[in-house]
Amino acid sequence: VFEVSEVGRLLHGNELILSTGVVWGPEHVRLSYLQQLIDRNVSALCIQLGYYFDEIPDDMIQLANRHHFPIIIWEKEDEIPYVDITQDLHRALVNKHYDMVDVLERFSNEVNQLLLSANALPKILHLLYRYLNTQIAYLPLQGEPLYVPEPGVEKKAKILALVHASGDAAGGTYAVKPVQAFNQKWADLALIAFERELTEFDALILDRCATAVALELLRTLYFEERRRHQEDQWIDDWLEGKHRDEEIHQHLKMIDPAFKRFKGLVCIANIEEYHDKQDKTFGDSQLLHLAVISRSIFEQYGFITLSTLRSKQIVFILSDKRDEKTWKARIKEALNRLKRSAVSDKMGLADVRFGVGKMVDTATQINK
Repeated sequence: VFEVSEVGRLLHGNELILSTGVVWGPEHVRLSYLQQLIDRNVSALCIQLGYYFDEIPDDMIQLANRHHFPIIIWEKEDEIPYVDITQDLHRALVNKHYDMVDVLERFSNEVNQLLLSANALPKILHLLYRYLNTQIAYLPLQGEPLYVPEPGVEKKAKILALVHASGDAAGGTYAVKPVQAFNQKWADLALIAFERELTEFDALILDRCATAVALELLRTLYFEERRRHQEDQWIDDWLEGKHRDEEIHQHLKMIDPAFKRFKGLVCIANIEEYHDKQDKTFGDSQLLHLAVISRSIFEQYGFITLSTLRSKQIVFILSDKRDEKTWKARIKEALNRLKRSAVSDKMGLADVRFGVGKMVDTATQINK
């Protein structure tokens, strides 16, 4: 309820104004008042006729029409207490909020059930589509993207261009949320609505979905890392010089079909101590965390990565896929990122030190 002629900073925008027009009076005052409401992005003006105005002046109607600004009137005989209007509107807003919270809770429960199943990622994306009925795109930094529903070639190109240009952002018809874990970005999860504006509800659902996808991704990464470390004996044999060159090349070709020739080195991560020295399980878990993150970071800097866990150590064999001249700079950047991740509160490691061997161009020399 607003009965002053100078708006100033009394309004924030999107308000519904209830007024009798008591302060409007002369033409220049009422037009100035209406223009201020328009400039403040007010939603609409409601006027009770019969007290100070019997009808809305033409000059106000013309100004409102030029700006597509709604004016709602009540005739004298249809008088409605303003307190009833505000109560009804506030009740509707509160009920809408509770309805949204209820749907969010239901969505979270369904996602949690899917996380208990195998291969949960596509199921989560289909659930997101069922709730929002808009284009879903999951774009990992490494690996193939997933779309629900599957778009055509032109629409797919448009989606990729939009996501890559926007980063972690939201527009009227799109929203992009990074999938993050351990201070690392693993993928982008995007909503693209080609025929409507996205809402706050869409953004909240997307945020919860991105968290669920991160959990599923970590579970998959841990499973893969554990499976790899169950095969540690093969890597240990390589480090001891027991494999022939052709065996190693064949193994690397299985990991990366684009592999052609070997040039690589050994890197050792040494865990100085754990925050919780009494908890061995905690320490082993952190080693696994570090191995998962390390693999992702090294691969981003152009290295095929194999690793083996030892007591308070991870030994990496890094096969360089890029220009040999830049390997030192790339290793330094990768290790700086790893250092920051390892000693963060979420990782829980007190200190990590890295040792790097020299680059060799023959796979059987890696033990040196």
